[in-house]
Amino acid sequence: MVADRKNPLLEKDIHPTWSWVEWQKRWDGSNNVDELLGLLHGGFFLPDIRWEELPNRICFYLEIADGWRSESEFFLPGEGRYTNVPNYRHAIARKALKVLCACVFKNIEADRHAPASWAKLVVREEILKKIFWFFLRENNRPSQYANNLQQENEILFSFLRGLVLFIWEFNFFGKYAGDEDKGVQKMLLKYRPATVQIMYYLRDLDFFLGRKEKIDAKTLKILEHIAMTKQFSKEKRPQSIEEAYHLTDQRSAAAKVVLLMRAWQKENIRQDQIRAAAHELQVAQE
Repeated sequence: MVADRKNPLLEKDIHPTWSWVEWQKRWDGSNNVDELLGLLHGGFFLPDIRWEELPNRICFYLEIADGWRSESEFFLPGEGRYTNVPNYRHAIARKALKVLCACVFKNIEADRHAPASWAKLVVREEILKKIFWFFLRENNRPSQYANNLQQENEILFSFLRGLVLFIWEFNFFGKYAGDEDKGVQKMLLKYRPATVQIMYYLRDLDFFLGRKEKIDAKTLKILEHIAMTKQFSKEKRPQSIEEAYHLTDQRSAAAKVVLLMRAWQKENIRQDQIRAAAHELQVAQE
C-alpha cells in the first residue's frame, strides 16, 4: 500500500499581497522578471482596494507600459543586441498594457446609454492628464497593423474614440449633480484641444465638423497647424489652407474643418449684422 502523499502546499503559510503599499514595496525590492510580471498581473485585484489609491495605481501602470509597442525603447546606452534584458523590460511593459486594457480601458458597462465604465476614472484630472501623456507618445498608440495583442489594440482604439466623445459631449452623470458636474465640465474643457492629435491619429478629424459651435480658438489653431505642416523633410509646406485642402492625406481633413469653421464664423457675423440692422430699423419706425 502506497503511503498517502501530503501536498507540499499544506506546509506553506500562503498569503496574498494585501495592499498597494505592500505591492509597491515588493515591486521595488524585485528585479526578477517572473516576479514583476506576477505582481503586475494582480495589482488591480488586491484584497485591500481603496478608491483614493486608484489614480496612483493607474498612473504607475501607464509609466511601466510606456513604449510598449517597440522593443527598441528598452535598450540602455551600451547594451548590445545579444542581451535578453531589453526583451524582459519590453515583456513587462506589454504586461502592464494588457492589465490596463482589461481593468481600465475596456468598457464593461452593459447599458449603452450609460457612461462607460472608465468614465468615473478619467474625470480624475491626475488620471486624465497621464492618459494624454501616454497616448500622445507615438510608441504607446494602438496599431491596426499589429500582428499580436490584437484584442488589446481593439480595446485601445475603442477607448480613445470613446474618450474623445466623452470629453466633448459630457453634461452630467445620470442625475445632475450641480457643482460637481460643472467642475467636471470645466476640467474636460481644458483637454478638448489635445483631442485633435488623438483624432488625427485615428484618421477621424471629420469628428469636429459636427461640433462647430464648441470649437475654441486653441483647437482651431491646432487644426490649422496640422493642415499646414510638412509630412516629409523635402516636401514643400502648403502655401494656404485652400491648398492644404487639396492634399490627399489627413491635412486635407484638417483644412476642411478650418475652412468650414471660417465660413461658419463669417456667416454668423453677417447674420448678427442683419439682426442688428433690422432691430435699428424697428426702433426707428416706432
